[in-house]
Amino acid sequence: MRFVLGIRVRFENVETLRRLQKDYGCFIIAPKHQSELETLIFSIFFKKFRIVYKRETGEIPIIGDYMRRMKFIPIDRSAGSAALKQLLVEGLHSCQMKRPVLIFPEGTRTPFGVRGSYHIGGALMYDAMKVPILPVAHNSGEFFPPHSFVKFPGVITFKIIDPIMPGYSTKEALHELETRIEAECLSHASNVNE
Repeated sequence: MRFVLGIRVRFENVETLRRLQKDYGCFIIAPKHQSELETLIFSIFFKKFRIVYKRETGEIPIIGDYMRRMKFIPIDRSAGSAALKQLLVEGLHSCQMKRPVLIFPEGTRTPFGVRGSYHIGGALMYDAMKVPILPVAHNSGEFFPPHSFVKFPGVITFKIIDPIMPGYSTKEALHELETRIEAECLSHASNVNE
């Protein structure tokens, strides 16, 4: 990315991520979802983690095979409460394996600067698993826009936000997650525009 596209990636507050990995083993990573990059970037920090993905993605040749081999978590979003139940079962299984789980709280990619609708799945996992949920804000969509082959040079910053520790209700955790991520994204956008 750096040499061909002119894109550099920077991380802030990585020590929080490493501390959770050491203290808990299993926890939930909940990044804003703006591009394909977020599904790959956390492999820098983890040998084994599980990504929650929509089942249709598993039908893509090679990518689907890879996701199945890595024991990622496919979700049929049209299945309603059955999908949520499967999500919780898989989350608890991840804890037994000491594997962090990455879930996109918005459920789908949203363009840079857009506030998507936050879904309950990640907060339900947090409540069932009794582990921290780690919000992550970034600006990848600014240089790596969703649904586009065109990429732009610049610096993508991933900001690891302080974790939401166990103890919140599902509703409180979802509100806290959305508030923390969106405030950080808004702060970043303000800094860029100054």
